[in-house]
Amino acid sequence: MMTRGLAVLFFSALLLAGAPPAAADGPTARLIFAGDIMLGREIGRAIAAHGPDYPLAAVTPFIASASLAIGNLESPLTTERHVAGAYDLHAEPAYAEIVRRAGFDVVTLANNHATDHGRAGLEQTMRTLAGQGIAWVGAGKDQSEAQAPLLRTVNGVRLAFLAYEGLHATMPATAQAAGTAWLEPEAAVKAIAAARRQADLVIVSVHWGVEYQSLPTVQQRALARQMATAGADLIIGHHPHVVQPVEWVQGQGREHPTLVAYSLGNFVFDMGFSPEVMQSALLVCEVSREGLLAFGLLPIQMAPWRVVPADAANARAVLSRLLLNMPGPLWQTVDAPASARAAAVWWFSPVQITALAPAALDAARTTALLRAWPPDAWAIRAIAPADPQAQRATVAIAEPAAWMAVDVGAPAARRGYLPAPTERLYLLEWLGRSWALLGRSRPLPYAASELVCATRRRQVTCAAIETMPAGARRLAGYEWDGRSWQTTWSQSAVGYRSLLLWDSDGDGGRQLLAQYP
Repeated sequence: MMTRGLAVLFFSALLLAGAPPAAADGPTARLIFAGDIMLGREIGRAIAAHGPDYPLAAVTPFIASASLAIGNLESPLTTERHVAGAYDLHAEPAYAEIVRRAGFDVVTLANNHATDHGRAGLEQTMRTLAGQGIAWVGAGKDQSEAQAPLLRTVNGVRLAFLAYEGLHATMPATAQAAGTAWLEPEAAVKAIAAARRQADLVIVSVHWGVEYQSLPTVQQRALARQMATAGADLIIGHHPHVVQPVEWVQGQGREHPTLVAYSLGNFVFDMGFSPEVMQSALLVCEVSREGLLAFGLLPIQMAPWRVVPADAANARAVLSRLLLNMPGPLWQTVDAPASARAAAVWWFSPVQITALAPAALDAARTTALLRAWPPDAWAIRAIAPADPQAQRATVAIAEPAAWMAVDVGAPAARRGYLPAPTERLYLLEWLGRSWALLGRSRPLPYAASELVCATRRRQVTCAAIETMPAGARRLAGYEWDGRSWQTTWSQSAVGYRSLLLWDSDGDGGRQLLAQYP
């Protein structure tokens, strides 16, 4: 049953000026990307005081829902001596288990702190990660390994990861020595093009930009266009410690645009000198062999010293910076359990919605089948196909009013009248040749203009946008328990334009979203 939640979350449905990515035609995978992971200094002291699960427990269930989760590891996991840089961010090697238990499968090591404890510290970090079953990219025991793509196949989708340290502030890998993969644009473009031939999607992580700046530089944008043209599908940036915009970049000669997140900010870090360094987001991407199908953003914040889902004020602040150049309607979660883990911003096209939210019967087919049932005089207001196995549909129908005799000679108070049509929900099951009525609701208080439903076993949960007197609108929830329909909740629908049921948190269930404004 849908119950009212406490959080108000925002979902974007932005249409591209060019061709959108192809709809899913096979298996899909959910990738989650995080910003900078730093488990030393104050974070390390919090772990010692409160236990290993303390920093990430609040977001671990969401990260664990991913097919593959990726973060940027800023802490060398080493006991080697600190040899470079003003800051010592190293963490205990044992803390690699925290990264694994949080759900991360891959980390990038191409960052400006990777060799702060020398090449030996980097080598110990890589051994430690391998011991926990965590893969890495952007560094290696030699130049060949550091520059090589990390190849993974997830749910039948072939992925290639590349990572580059763009500041040249580390020890680069050489033919004989461990180090990071320095960013050399010409070489990176060739590596991306080569990876393109090996994978369905190419994902590039770049350590670049200016610390604490909310916008990417001209050079970053130019490099993103080069990488997009070379074949990158996703470009994920790190280093500024604050979020920078997520935008589409159209590569020359590419059929579909490239998604670029210039900076995901701090995921877990012991900075607290401004709100911006304590606000971030997890980037969620739905992918298939055809490319990127949808992306989402879950705003998070540091509550010293642990990561938690962002409250409303922090969520609005971080989303306003992340979606700076992506105007358009939002998809907002309007009804979710208080314990739900839901992504806060989604982009997808209507074609992708159809492909990713399967229904037994599309609206056009259902309308055609319903022409002979009910009678033509009855008005079908909205159709919500659901339950592919049972071939069921819930239909909002306006039944014709019963005509009453009008005695024009009687006093006005005693004259008959023509009542308004009655709105009801009908739960129907397609039997192959005809529809069977499983249940009919009591009259609805208002006319339903849009309807979505989900079926689980015998229970059907629906939400409708209804038109009230004087043109006001409301959202209302209904539930069929196998015997009767019940109204479960209602709220104002000011500004809402459409509804969608979507698994926003990866738990296998579906949450109710509405387009806003």
